[in-house]
Parts: sequence; structure tokens; C-alpha cells
Amino acid sequence: RKASIRELKQSEQFYHSHNRFLKLLLAAYRCATAHSELVCYFVIILNNIVTASVISLFLPILIFLWAMLSIPRPTKRFWMTAIIFTEVMVVVKYLFQFGFFPWNSYATLVRNEGKPFFPPRILGLEKTTSYLKYDLLQLLVLFFHRAQLRTYGLWDQEEETLSKKKTEVKWAEDEEEEKREEAAPSPPVESEEGMESPEEPDSELERDATGQEEGSKAMMLRLRRKTILGKKASEEECTSAPPSQRWQDWRRQGVTPLDPNCSVCLASLPSDGQKTGEAEETHPQTKTKAFALWVLHSFVTIAQGIYRPVRKFFKDILHTENRAATDVYAIMFLVDVVDFIIIVFGFWAFGKHTAATDITSSLSENQVPQAFLVMLLFQFSTMIIDRALYLRKTVLGKLIFQVILVFGIHIWMFFILPAVTERLFNLNMVAQLWYFVKCIYFVLSAYQIRCGYPTRILGNFLTKKYNYLNLFLFQGFRLVPFLVELRAVMDWVWTDTTLSLSNWMCVEDIYANIFIIKCSRETEKKYPQPKGQKKKKIVKYGMGGLIILFLVCIIWFPLLFMSLVRSVVGVVNHPIDVTVTVKLGGYEPLFTMSVQQPSIQPFTPQDYEELSRLFEENPV
Repeated sequence: RKASIRELKQSEQFYHSHNRFLKLLLAAYRCATAHSELVCYFVIILNNIVTASVISLFLPILIFLWAMLSIPRPTKRFWMTAIIFTEVMVVVKYLFQFGFFPWNSYATLVRNEGKPFFPPRILGLEKTTSYLKYDLLQLLVLFFHRAQLRTYGLWDQEEETLSKKKTEVKWAEDEEEEKREEAAPSPPVESEEGMESPEEPDSELERDATGQEEGSKAMMLRLRRKTILGKKASEEECTSAPPSQRWQDWRRQGVTPLDPNCSVCLASLPSDGQKTGEAEETHPQTKTKAFALWVLHSFVTIAQGIYRPVRKFFKDILHTENRAATDVYAIMFLVDVVDFIIIVFGFWAFGKHTAATDITSSLSENQVPQAFLVMLLFQFSTMIIDRALYLRKTVLGKLIFQVILVFGIHIWMFFILPAVTERLFNLNMVAQLWYFVKCIYFVLSAYQIRCGYPTRILGNFLTKKYNYLNLFLFQGFRLVPFLVELRAVMDWVWTDTTLSLSNWMCVEDIYANIFIIKCSRETEKKYPQPKGQKKKKIVKYGMGGLIILFLVCIIWFPLLFMSLVRSVVGVVNHPIDVTVTVKLGGYEPLFTMSVQQPSIQPFTPQDYEELSRLFEENPV
């Protein structure tokens, strides 16, 4: 029987009484609270795109190489690092806004306007009117996410305190149990010959067995208690006691520094033959040795504090037992295709701003723009490497590729590209769009590394469903020149198989033909038609007419494009560069002036008439 609660019914009625727009806002808010970490990532990346400085690069790199690779979720340490770094960034930017700094003067700012590598600008300390807008928004969403984690109980604010309390409670329980065991009657004592007392043999045997069990249990508790206390005492000695006192204690107790509770090297422990010589050493030498040992111990402690978390981090990534394998390669490939299209249609953004604004005009000069070629080769190479790593299912290789790609792209986009284009990154819209799409690729790649590759990865993602949409997309994929052959050869190279290359290509063709036939059979099931009946006109003219129109457009489109779209009849061709030179005969020019398109003012017919009238009145 379904439980009926009056408050829940009232809540549902109140929710259904709202209009759809308010319901949409509530749903958006709940979606944001459920995925608050993605909101934080988006705002951090947006801040980096708008700011484009060294100080804003730190958190995006940490997101792609730390937060999104953490299993099962980003740790509290990461969020504290992000919050503290953002707060420090806000304070530092505020301090560098004062006008008494020489680089904040009006003349300096005007002189360095538009220069990408102006030091305060590239460091993120430039004096601007909206220098903290995105930083404060970033801090706000970080605090919002922290509040959500605390609400769900995932912040673990008192984790260390709770562990200490549990240890103390365990020690107290061990002490009480040990006292109870000591207060219990002791077992009968055996004689020297190993014989027991002849009185009451059965009861004595029972008491003997019980006493032995209790005695062994008490001994184990006592030993565990001493071990825990010994570890704690040795840790306190290693950290708090001065080095000279520690050496004296080790000599007196006969303990070596290579004890599991101490981190000092055994090579630094003096041998028995050196004890007599040590007594003759002077006091400064003893202090020097003690200081050296303290420095060594501190260095080892710091190194272990850094090495162990990093080792555990990579071990969790590479050797996770409970891993939910997933496959997001198809989405990653589509994201790469989008980046490829952005490069093709916005290639001018990756070269000098004085280059031609049309790829056809550049190709007509019998030369390929270098920036365009570099970006295309880079994008295509990353797609091939990603496919190879996917086929080999190597998480380690994917992790190394992710690290190299993250650092390489950030160095290229924020340091090399502004030097090549001589433009600020935050003023280059195409580069910003390309970087944002690449960030989506980084997110998917990190998710793939964290979840691992599935066991079965062969097959085309377009062939998972049998319908006309997948069929048309698959046929379009097969029509791309050399793409099917390239994919088949790559699959054969990086897949363990006994087939030869020709047999592998035959299997691919068989698979493609079976998919096409399967799509036809599924369509016949969904839209059955009696046998011997002719096709309907709506089907013939609908499908056939569209195909005919498409083929006609392919045949006549180049001519129509050249005659209509590319026609310059009646279109005003404004100049982009004007140079005026005044000279007398063959002498050197008296006056030369050059102006580019932004500074060229339009000359209307009214202006021309006024100029003609002026010279008609005064012809000389």
C-alpha cells in the first residue's frame, strides 16, 4: 500500500501550481546543484579565455590533470587549492591596480596598447576597469560548490579529528580489556616435569584451556598496545627531539635509524668502531652532524609527503579494480571534427592579421599559408594518435598524451599564437572558440582515462542503430575519399588479429553491406507494403525528387556560384589600403601618407559634388 503523507501532497500540489517558466528555472537550478563541479569548471575556463594571462592558466591545467582524473571525485585538497588561489589572485590584482606603479601610468598603457606581451598584461596584473569581474564570479561558484559538498556530507571537514578520536577510543578499550584480563584468576601452574595438579582433572583441563586462551589474548592486546605506543613515541622522537638527543637515545636503546618509525638513512648511523672516536670529537662537529641529520630527515619527510600522494594518485588511475568502463571516443572524434572545421573556415585567425581573408585567394597565389598548414597537420595528427590509443586500449598512453596535449596547447594558444598573429588572445574570437571546443575534448578525454576503455571497441558507432538517419550518415562517411581505407588500415595495424590486410578489408566490406541490408529490412518492418503493389507517388516524388534536385545542384552549383555569388557587378569594392605620395618630377617624394581600412572614411557622392564645386570656383 502506498504511503500517504499530507505534507508531500501539499508540496506536489504547490509545485504543479507554478507556470512552466518557473518550473524550467527550478529544473535549471536543480541541474546546476547536481552538477555544481561542472559549473565551476565552466567558469574557470571562461575566466581563462577572457583574461588570457599566466595567473589564470594555473587552475585550468589543474582541472584537466588533477580534478577530472581523481577517483571517484575531486578531493577536498583540490577545492581548497582552487579557493585559496582565487582569493590570493583577487588580492594581488587589487594591489596592482594602484596608480603609483610606473606601468599603470596613462602614457605607458597607451604606448603598450594592443601588445600581447606587455608584462603586466601577460601576467594578469594590468590595470583595467573590470579586472575582478570574472574572478569574483569564479570565487562565488567555488563557494557554492563547497556548500553543496557540505550539504551532501562529502566535504569531510573533520576527517583527521575523527580518526584521532577513533584511535584514542580504541586504546582506552584495549586498556580496559587488559585490566579485566589481569583481574581474572590466573591459570594453574605446571610442575617442572610438565605435569598438572592431580586434583579435579576435568575442571583443571577446562580452566587450563580457558586460561591459555585468555593469557594469549591478553598478551596480543598488550603487544598491540606497545606497538602502537612505540610507533607514536618514535614518531614524536623523530620529529620533536633534537638530533643529538636522538643519537644518544638510539645508542642507549640499541635502536637503528632504519626502524620503520624513522626515516633517517642507515649510512648516517655510526658503527661500533667509531664510538670511541666520537667521544673525542668537539662540540661544534657534533652540532654540525646533528644539523645535517635534521636537514636530511626534513628533506626525506617532505619528499615522502609529496611522493606518496602522487604515487597513490597515479596508482588509482592505472590500477583501479572497480572501474566502470565507458566509450566516449565517438563524441571525442566529433569534437575533433568540429575543431577541424573551425580551422578550415577560420584559418586567418591562426596567422598574421595582414594575410588574405580568403583561402581561395591564398591558394591562387600558389602557396599554402604556413599557419593554416601547421594547424591542420596538428589537428589531424592528434586525431590519428587518439585513434591508435583507443584501439590499443592503453590508459597509460592516453594519460601521457593528455599531459603533453594540455601543456602543449596552452603554451601554443597563450604564448606562441599571440606572437605569430600579433593579436591578443582575448581579441581573437576564432582562437577562443577553438580553445573552448578543445577544452570539451579534454573533459571527455579525462573521463575516458578515469573510467577506462571497454573490452569490445571495434565497429562503427553509426552502425549501432538501423534507421535511415544512420544509413545516410554511414553512406556519407564512406563517400569521403580515402577515409574508409585509412580507418581500415589503422584498425588492422593496432588490433591483434590473424587476418591479412586484404582479408581485413574484405571483412569491412561485408560488414558494411550487411548493415545496409539490415537497415532496409528494418525499414520494411516499420513501413510494410503488400507485395506486387506499386510505390506511392508521394514516396517516389518525395525521395526521388530530393535526390534528383541534389544531383542537379552538384552538377550546376560551381557555375551558379561563380556567376551569381562571386559576381562583382553592382557591388562596391572599398579599398583596404590607400597611399598618397606628392613629388616633383624625378626627385624624392615631398610627402607620403599611408592609411589602412579602419581609418579610411567613406567618400559619398555629396562629398564629391562639394569638392568639384569648390575646384570649379578656384581651378588653380
